[in-house]
Amino acid sequence: MWGNGQDEDQFSNLHAIIKANDSYSKAVKPVSTVFAAYMNYGVSSGSFNMPGVLLTDAVMFALGGSHLELGDHMLSSEYFPNTKLSMTSQLKAAMIRYYDFLVAYENLLRGNTTTADEYKAEVKCGSINVTAWPPKTGGITTYARKVNGKEVIHLLNFRNASDLNWRDYEGKRSAPMQASNVTTTVTTTKTVKKVWCATPDKHGGVPVQLEFVQSGNQVKFTVPSINYWTMLVIE
Repeated sequence: MWGNGQDEDQFSNLHAIIKANDSYSKAVKPVSTVFAAYMNYGVSSGSFNMPGVLLTDAVMFALGGSHLELGDHMLSSEYFPNTKLSMTSQLKAAMIRYYDFLVAYENLLRGNTTTADEYKAEVKCGSINVTAWPPKTGGITTYARKVNGKEVIHLLNFRNASDLNWRDYEGKRSAPMQASNVTTTVTTTKTVKKVWCATPDKHGGVPVQLEFVQSGNQVKFTVPSINYWTMLVIE
């Protein structure tokens, strides 16, 4: 990802690249895009900005990609020996959770699921503004796929994001405005048997089954928390 920190470094570009890679394979083999994408590129010293790193990883993983970012240390540029930026202990712990999550739910996130049917999920989250992909500031962005008979809806938190630049070039992204116990309604045309959610931001990514009520094509339930990223699965 060799953008100049401006238009080429938007979150929407990540999705465009994944879709392009899928099309290049001509559906012969499942593709998993790995982004060589360096965070906080314009910062010359200090620590990586944890909110910037986690939001970008959340988006990449939710879209079905992964991130070339870790070796002997976290990578801040294409010159891999460069150690100008370090990881805080909090970021190190978060990276373990995020990569555990990526592996635990790979059948819903990666491989042939990157070519699964995308759709514009109709989601309401209480009074929080919700829009379907591509992301917008000021609310929750959803990215949804239908995978093996399941509806998988990713809730990505851009509520107090000041921009949509995934690189967090100057390392100034603020932590998201967390939402708790969010009354959520999803529109679906099928009879729902089970609703559950999981997030790398809480309880180590363990799935949480949710009580729900279905009335016609409306399914209502409560999402325990939305920090950076929560994945909903409707079976």
